[in-house]
Amino acid sequence: MMGRSGKPRGWLCAECGHRWVAIVVNRTKNGAGCPPCSTRGSGQEEAVRSAAIKIWPSATSGTVTRTDGRSRRPWEVDVLVAEMRLVVEFDGSYWHDDTKHPGALARDRAKTKDLISQGWRVIRIREAPLAPIGSEDLVVTHAISPNDLALATAHHLNQVLPATAPIA
Repeated sequence: MMGRSGKPRGWLCAECGHRWVAIVVNRTKNGAGCPPCSTRGSGQEEAVRSAAIKIWPSATSGTVTRTDGRSRRPWEVDVLVAEMRLVVEFDGSYWHDDTKHPGALARDRAKTKDLISQGWRVIRIREAPLAPIGSEDLVVTHAISPNDLALATAHHLNQVLPATAPIA
């Protein structure tokens, strides 16, 4: 098979054992890797993930399965700290603004509610002018740099969560 093939093939991650299907050229030329192991996402999402990893080295990008009966599709989360039962989401003002993307706020609220109902603690880092959804959410300025966002996120997480003790 040629490295520029547009055909989907099954892949096995040597790092975590995850199996997935991807188009060959996306793996060979575009460098797409294992979804759970990859550090995909916006610079802001990566800054939030980086801040969480400094506090909890086991933090990953991951998925949490929905079990409420509305959908069998898992929720994809920006940061997952399994031993803390913690999900951290970054909501950029463009993609999560209801005026630009109708239904965005309802989806964010439904996702938060669904995850909480499954025992996850959800903290959202929301870019202004977005309002917080939960009482532990942090709103950051629209023009914040990824570096400053990582610092603000780390400070906020250290303020609202214990760094070592799992949340019961």
